[in-house]
Amino acid sequence: MLITDIPTSNTVSDNVTITVQNVPLPIMVLPRTDTLCAGDTLQLSVVNSGSCNAIPGSCQSAPSVSTLGSGTFFGSSQFENPFYKQNAAFLQDRSNKRQIIYTKAELNNAGIVGPSLITSLSFNFNLTVAAQTYSNFRISMGCTNATSFGLYQTGLSLVFSPQTVVINSSGWKEFVFDSGFNWDGESNVVLEFCFVNPVATAGVPAIEFEIATSIVTRFVTGNTDVCGSNNGTNFTRRPNMRFKHCDLVHTSALTYSWTPASGLSSTTVRKPFANPGVNTTYVATVTDANGCFAKDSAIITVAPSFNLSINGDTTLCGADSLSLISTGNAGPGATYLWSSSAPIVNTAVPVTSGYFNSSAQVMIKVMHPGGCTKKDSFNVDFHLPVSTEILTADTTVCQGDSIPIIVNTNYQGCQTSNSASCFNQSALTFAGTSAFATSSVTISPYGGFGLSPGQKKQYIFLASE
Repeated sequence: MLITDIPTSNTVSDNVTITVQNVPLPIMVLPRTDTLCAGDTLQLSVVNSGSCNAIPGSCQSAPSVSTLGSGTFFGSSQFENPFYKQNAAFLQDRSNKRQIIYTKAELNNAGIVGPSLITSLSFNFNLTVAAQTYSNFRISMGCTNATSFGLYQTGLSLVFSPQTVVINSSGWKEFVFDSGFNWDGESNVVLEFCFVNPVATAGVPAIEFEIATSIVTRFVTGNTDVCGSNNGTNFTRRPNMRFKHCDLVHTSALTYSWTPASGLSSTTVRKPFANPGVNTTYVATVTDANGCFAKDSAIITVAPSFNLSINGDTTLCGADSLSLISTGNAGPGATYLWSSSAPIVNTAVPVTSGYFNSSAQVMIKVMHPGGCTKKDSFNVDFHLPVSTEILTADTTVCQGDSIPIIVNTNYQGCQTSNSASCFNQSALTFAGTSAFATSSVTISPYGGFGLSPGQKKQYIFLASE
């Protein structure tokens, strides 16, 4: 530092050292905003806020694996396959560039809730050809507001450096990133795959894919390096993928401080539980070892609560309709939403019915006008109806004789009217659906089945699952 006295031109100087410390990564408190039913509890969490780029880092906790795409098709055409190549007289393809979009909603539905660090992805192969080699194979990722393709997306970050990849077996193959992709949790995600082989070779491993409802893929292939090409064809086919993802760990030891303390299980942990009695804005201050800090907040609205009760778990023997009944005191203006894999007559009323011909879960979501939302569910256990028929006709037997009693049933196990086991002997096992089972009954004098000469007894068989 230099100080000059202008009238005399005298100067003095001294040195000052300014140290710039590394600051923590940007943080975010989740949920950002939420409405809580009075008396309920939710968990707050400080997470990395995400920046949509490739960064070195590790997981805060054990990673999760989520599958995107539910297609069951296997294909090897250029439309769906990032590993497509061709060696033919009319088509010499040794390079392939492909971009694929996943929306935030699709990521959320698969269980990826941001911000998240994505550390790898996998493809499901069906290899019916010899092992296939791909040179200079690379993966890049980025964020976009687009939900479908027009032109290629730019500004992507390299997460899987160019290297040689060999596909030599069927099943899921994982590609572990050199640098994880730090997704911000708000944007849509675009992935780019590209390879450049030295020569065109034949053979393509089939890959599991789905057919989307919008243009989610843009690709180009060629006999030259197409990784920088802007040419492309848009299409709706997209490979299924598995993402490995987690919370990003911060690079230094951090301390946490939450305010206000009212309603919190702790004010010094990363993930406290909150049970506020009134509307509250919770502020988290995160400080690193150098004293640098960052803040973020969550707004929690407390709404009047209500009671909700619905059917208990139910068993049906055969296809049938079932009344779906919700009771409670949500009051006028409450909204209802029933959902199930079974068809429901009216999903927006408190009492309705559904038709079940297979096992299913039934769920309901009820929202009070004040914003309090409650959910509940029950299971319907479905079984085929039981059929049982005694084929042996009424008959007269002499003491000591044996007769076959033939029963036709579609389930195993049986009972008689006078014992839990068939004929007071070991229980019969009826083998197979609609099979015939036989047993010999010996009528003993004055015993066995309690029959005396001249007496009759009726046997009733019950077959149950």
